[in-house]
Amino acid sequence: MATYRFMRAFTPDPNPEVLGFFRRRLDSILAIAERHFERIPFATSQRPTVADLSMSAYLSYPAEETGYDLPTTHPAIAAWLGRIAALPGWCEPYDLLPRRDRFSGTQPGSTPFAFKTALASGVPRKSMNAFAGSG
Repeated sequence: MATYRFMRAFTPDPNPEVLGFFRRRLDSILAIAERHFERIPFATSQRPTVADLSMSAYLSYPAEETGYDLPTTHPAIAAWLGRIAALPGWCEPYDLLPRRDRFSGTQPGSTPFAFKTALASGVPRKSMNAFAGSG
């Protein structure tokens, strides 16, 4: 998901053939995960493990970035993500990033396309460190 999501959401002009290649690979992987979560509530057992946290880091981004409406296309994965989100201390990915509205000019919690906006507007890459709160 990471490469596909990055190209789809954060590059100004992604190559459609490359996106298609990554989408097909991702569809295959998600199909395997969907079948797994239809049978088992978490990645390795009946309880969450570090494997669940690792996997969820790739699948917890908004549909606008990923191109997947998981509750519709992969309901078992969406249900698993719901179980992860119900764990104590869970935060959505963009809630973990300070100052996420720095480049987008939006209020926190709105569109997460700050990097794409910054790239398209010519903000130097090293200036993007400020997005993560270091500048």
